[in-house]
Amino acid sequence: MTGTIAARTLHEQGINDFIILDAKTKLGGRMSSRTFGVTGRQVVVEAGPNWVQGTQQDDGPANPIWELVLKHNLTTASNDLYGSISMYIILP
Repeated sequence: MTGTIAARTLHEQGINDFIILDAKTKLGGRMSSRTFGVTGRQVVVEAGPNWVQGTQQDDGPANPIWELVLKHNLTTASNDLYGSISMYIILP
């Protein structure tokens, strides 16, 4: 995700002369999903990372992953694991 967000930021700043390199044939690193279940009752299961580690640092900018969660209206649930507040994404 870091490379994808960096590319988006460069593009928004008018810089379009760059190349994104990834070790796999798809962008997004570990982000992936799998279809699971029998025909007619299938669900999509998230197979990659699904935690958002914080939404904002002090008065600084929002976490870019959190911005994507808001943009796509994903459902989240809070978790206070050992005092570190995280959000996790609930897929439909």
